Amino acid sequence: MKVLLAQETFLPKLGGAEVHVWQLSRVLRSRGCEITIATATPGETQHDGIPVYRFPLLRSQGPKAIAALPIYLPRLATLVASHDVIHGHYTALLSAVVGTLARILGRRFVVTLHGYGTLESSVRASPWLRMWRRLAFRAADTVIATSPEIADVARNFVQPSRVVFIPNGVDTTQFAPTHGDPPPPVRVVSIRRLVPKNGVQYLVDAIPQVLAGSPVPVEFWIVGDGPLRDRLVERARGLGVEHAVRFLGSLENRQVREVLARAHIVVFPSSAESISIAALEAMSMRKAVVASSVGGFPELLGNDERGLLVPLFDRVASDYQAPPHLPPERLRALADAILRLITDEELARTLGRRARAYVQEQMDWRMIATRVMEVYAAPQRPS
Repeated sequence: MKVLLAQETFLPKLGGAEVHVWQLSRVLRSRGCEITIATATPGETQHDGIPVYRFPLLRSQGPKAIAALPIYLPRLATLVASHDVIHGHYTALLSAVVGTLARILGRRFVVTLHGYGTLESSVRASPWLRMWRRLAFRAADTVIATSPEIADVARNFVQPSRVVFIPNGVDTTQFAPTHGDPPPPVRVVSIRRLVPKNGVQYLVDAIPQVLAGSPVPVEFWIVGDGPLRDRLVERARGLGVEHAVRFLGSLENRQVREVLARAHIVVFPSSAESISIAALEAMSMRKAVVASSVGGFPELLGNDERGLLVPLFDRVASDYQAPPHLPPERLRALADAILRLITDEELARTLGRRARAYVQEQMDWRMIATRVMEVYAAPQRPS
C-alpha cells in the first residue's frame, strides 16, 4: 500500500503532531507500506529514508498560499495520483487541497485531527482556516480524532459514522523507564512548544510557591522553544527564580528521552490539548504527571489514577485563546499538585507505574498503527 502523509508542519519543526506523523510513518513502513510525506515546512528532501516533498509557499494559509497553488498543483496532483491512500493531518490548507484532489482522482482520503484547524478557538480569527476546515471535512472518507473532545467537534461537520477516535501513540520500547529514581535535586520538567496554549507561563508563575513550600531543593527544566521564550526568561528573572530554572530550548526526540530519564515530575498546564504525545512519552517512562483538566487530559490520566489533574480554568473544553495569567488560587492549585508529588514519593511512584501500564496496554504505536491501517482498508465513501 502506498500512503501519502500530508501535514502542514513537519520536522525539523518539532511538536506533538510532527512527532505523530514521523512515528506513524516509521511504523507503517515497518508494516510494508510505501510512505511519502508532503509538508509546507522547509527542510531536507528525506527523513529517515522517507521522501519528503516540501511546499513552503503554502505556509501562510491565506492569499499568498492561494497565489502559490498554481505552481504546486501539478506536483501535488501527481503525488495524489501515485498513492493509494492520502492521509492528511490538520484541517488546514494542505489537507484541504490534497483531499479535494483525492476525491477528484478517486483516491481514499483520511484526515487526522490534532486540534489546531478543527477546534473553534483555533480558527475563529481566520476565515481562511474555517474554509480549509470545511473543504477537508467535505473531502474526507474517514475522520480520525485524536481525543473524544475533537471527535465531538468533528461530528458537527460530518456524519458521525465517518468519525473514529484513535489517540496519539508512543513507542513504549524507545521511551522505557530507567532503573531506580533519578538523583536529587527534584526536577520538575516541562516539554512544550513555548506558545500560549501550552501554558508554560503558568508553570513559571507557580515556581515561587513551589520553591517556598518544598522541603527539598527543586529545579525546573523548560524544554522547548517558541515565541514566548524571551518573555518567560524575563518573567523568571522578575520573580527572582532564575537560579532554579533552566531553559533548554528545542531538543531532538532522543534528547527528550534523556531529559525525561532525569525528571521526577512532568507538568502540562495546557489550555488546549488532544492526547499529548509529550505526556505519553513521560507516562511511558513511568513519570508522575501533573496536567490541566482540559481536552484530552482527563481521558489520558483518568480520575487522578495515572496522574494529577488540576482545574486551571473555568471549563474543561480546549481553548487556544489562553489567558496570559491565571488567578492566584489557580496558580496555588498547580503549585500544590506539584508539592504533593514532591512530598509523597510513594504516590508519585504509584502514578508512574499505573501510567506506564496504561500506555503499554492502550497507546503503543504498534496498536495505533493497526487501527489506522484498518481505516485505510475500509471502503471509500461514494462520490
